[in-house]
Amino acid sequence: MILVAMRHAHAAASDGPMGDHARPLDARGRLEAREVGGALAARNLLPDLVLCSDARRARETWERMEGAFGRAIPTRYLPGMYVRGLDSALTTLAQVHVSTVLIVGHNPDWEYLVHTLTGTLISIRPATAVVMEIRAPSWSVAVAQAGRWRQRDIVTAI
Repeated sequence: MILVAMRHAHAAASDGPMGDHARPLDARGRLEAREVGGALAARNLLPDLVLCSDARRARETWERMEGAFGRAIPTRYLPGMYVRGLDSALTTLAQVHVSTVLIVGHNPDWEYLVHTLTGTLISIRPATAVVMEIRAPSWSVAVAQAGRWRQRDIVTAI
């Protein structure tokens, strides 16, 4: 099983009435998202399923990445991945039945997720995808194997 944890790309500052949930990507973020999508596709890391925060900047990150994969990918936009990202991601992952999942969301949750699964502490900047893998018969078993996952790659925009 392969899990790609993608932190949303750079977003506009939150200094207006729009609120954090509604912040869009900025020009830099729109380019970064396409680049990371292309880099993942070039590594043949094609997701079977995308689980994405419903925050605007996460949705826009995925929308710009998706074109690089050359096919429509089933996508679920989950409010819990904005509010309770780590718990929501682990609970949802335990119920999926595909081999490669891309999750798009936020820090600090993704740093906690990587640490929980691999035991490795890393800093995840915007527009960064961390690729992790484990051999397991199901996602529920894989999620229960906290600390035993292997960090395989880190993909960033150029």
